[in-house]
Amino acid sequence: MNEPHDYFLDGEQLFSLLQQYAHVQWIWGVLSGFPRELSWEEIKGNSNCYDITMDQPYLKNGLCYIESQTVFELIALDSSETYVLIDDDAIISSLSSHFPHAERLESEFKKR
Repeated sequence: MNEPHDYFLDGEQLFSLLQQYAHVQWIWGVLSGFPRELSWEEIKGNSNCYDITMDQPYLKNGLCYIESQTVFELIALDSSETYVLIDDDAIISSLSSHFPHAERLESEFKKR
């Protein structure tokens, strides 16, 4: 991890970090989930580099994924807004039941 704002972690690395720092607050960042069948080379080779403190690629041309091959993305903005982009309606319903004050922006979200 050379640059704290630009790196990739696999699921095991992320889980390990969350075990060490269970009460971490995600202030700025993007968590992108990729299908297991994609290799690291495919993910890194096709990734986009954005500074979400300046750019807002997920809001350009309607709400959309930053990474084209993801199955979900969580976008945290300065602890004031969090966008959850996901295509699976069952997961959306489950998340909505745990976060009753969340606003659904599905009319703005461009599903694939």
